[in-house]
Amino acid sequence: MLFSEYAWEIHLKNLQEEGWKKGLEEGQRLTRIEDILDLLSEMGTIPDSLHQQITTETNLDTLRQWTKNAARCHSIEEFIDKM
Repeated sequence: MLFSEYAWEIHLKNLQEEGWKKGLEEGQRLTRIEDILDLLSEMGTIPDSLHQQITTETNLDTLRQWTKNAARCHSIEEFIDKM
């Protein structure tokens, strides 16, 4: 009985840690998206298709690269070309 209770506690702890990790990743994703959109909005009106592409991206590495590109580009067109 003790072993199964201990195993259950470990299982619950692992689930909690996975939840925290997923929550942190989602927070990072949303922050990146917000940063990209903020940077691009300073350059002009963001086309709906580009807005949709950015807000639906789930890969953090891609979002990191897009953030760098948005900070370095001088126009939305230049950003799109570098995507």
